[in-house]
Amino acid sequence: MRVGLRTLTRMLGSLLAAAAVLLVIVSVIPPRVNPVGLTRHIIEECNDRETEIRERIMRSNLPPRIDLAFGVAFKETNYKEIKTSVGSDPLVLDAWGHPVNIVARTNLPEGDLLANSLRAKTNSIIIWSSGPNGVNEYGHGDDIVAEPYYTRPTQGDSK
Repeated sequence: MRVGLRTLTRMLGSLLAAAAVLLVIVSVIPPRVNPVGLTRHIIEECNDRETEIRERIMRSNLPPRIDLAFGVAFKETNYKEIKTSVGSDPLVLDAWGHPVNIVARTNLPEGDLLANSLRAKTNSIIIWSSGPNGVNEYGHGDDIVAEPYYTRPTQGDSK
């Protein structure tokens, strides 16, 4: 079977047009995001910046209210994955658009209200998400608490 140059050109043009349409479709449809994974990432990023934010509060570079300080700090950085609420008092938001709970350890409730997963944390600032239902259950129910991850020391490490 012989294919002429004109037929080949048409076929190539059709193929390029189909590839262009596919490229447009792929670029318009946002990728699916795992909201639990994203929320854990947000909490871990907040935990990683705890020391910096506490120091900035002490230097009066951030508001004294701890949840607002985190919101202002992340709003300044324009960190792509971490959204903040709009307005003059920005708060860090989880994947469902609910404010993340950011509380000084000294302000945590006593007794059974607080889940063991939050009570066991050693940070001076405790951070968790109220989960998909948006109700703060203090680490119970569908609340999301990011567990710390540990790395095994390499051979050259003394610890």
